[in-house]
Amino acid sequence: MPSPKLSVLLAVAVVAVVSGTGLPQDKAPPTSPEKKLTIEQLIERLDSEDYETRESVTRELMERDEALPALQKALQSSSLEVRNRAKRIIEKIADRPAKKRVQQLVARMKRGGIDLFVDQLAATQNKIDDATCQAVLELLGEAVATANKKHKKNLIVPDVNRDRGWRWLGVTYDPDTDPQMLGRPIQVDQRLLVPQITKIKFNNRPPLLTRCLVLCPGQVQSLDMKESIIFANGSIQGDPRSGGFSVMNCILICDGDIELRNVFNCLVIASGTVKIESIYGDDVLSVQKAQEAFGVIKFYDPKQAGIEVGEAQEGVAVKKVLEGKPFAKAGFKEGDAIIAINGTKVRNAEEFRRLVRRQTACSKEMVFKVGRGERTLELTVVPTDP
Repeated sequence: MPSPKLSVLLAVAVVAVVSGTGLPQDKAPPTSPEKKLTIEQLIERLDSEDYETRESVTRELMERDEALPALQKALQSSSLEVRNRAKRIIEKIADRPAKKRVQQLVARMKRGGIDLFVDQLAATQNKIDDATCQAVLELLGEAVATANKKHKKNLIVPDVNRDRGWRWLGVTYDPDTDPQMLGRPIQVDQRLLVPQITKIKFNNRPPLLTRCLVLCPGQVQSLDMKESIIFANGSIQGDPRSGGFSVMNCILICDGDIELRNVFNCLVIASGTVKIESIYGDDVLSVQKAQEAFGVIKFYDPKQAGIEVGEAQEGVAVKKVLEGKPFAKAGFKEGDAIIAINGTKVRNAEEFRRLVRRQTACSKEMVFKVGRGERTLELTVVPTDP
């Protein structure tokens, strides 16, 4: 009869054999990576009975531009689910370049300034396209959200696309064939990229602007402004003869001065002064002498090109030049006196800022007349996009 100790050892051995522990084993074969499905196989799974599978495959196909030819064929599928999802995926892929451009435009406005953006559009485009409009709305959405939170307001971004394309009072206006607003007393549901808006010949008064998006490198005058967005690089003025609410539910951003009569539910931002005769309601917010507002609204600053200037007896004096930037590359030095730009005399720092901005917008070389001690120099700056 085996001893108790031997019995215990035999029992442990039996358990080890049964469980497989304690014996040399072959390594488990490595798991092969899951084979990537082809486009055709993914499209087949759009008709899966499992909802999560359909959703997962849809998301994956949206990221694969090379799937477009197969998705076009899938529009003829006998399965309604496949047809509907293929259509949705194609639309998303087609929207991607437009969304990317919108993001680029928003970034440009935040980086270089609203006023530079308007000047660049005026120099390169003859109308406001969908991407530009969407970029403006997204930027203003951020600004309004911040303003409302900070100042406890209920401001809104005007829906300038709400009725676009409708006929109003039996008249249809085509900005592509009438870009200078020739004699139109009322502008409704328009996108206007125009040099300026002033008095019209019809009645020698400014036009009415309703649900318009206006990007203007010059001044804007309007009898009434309703539910409109206006960016102007000149002054913005309401007509003092207008009655009622001359400016209602608008966003006005101006690189200059703003002067209005009656204002209701508006956001008003100016690099200059803001004068409002009468304010109605609690949801009017004005910001004047602004270089920046609400984190995303900025006006162009020559510092972006690497130079800071101050007032001088003649022209402006260079206070600082940043290494590696366009003005440093052109040879500017602290203490230089800038007298003229491309033949236009510079009288103060604000004129200098505007002249540099306009030339930057056009990507044109700038020739500066510069005083340095007893000498007068000509230095050429090649602008770059901020």
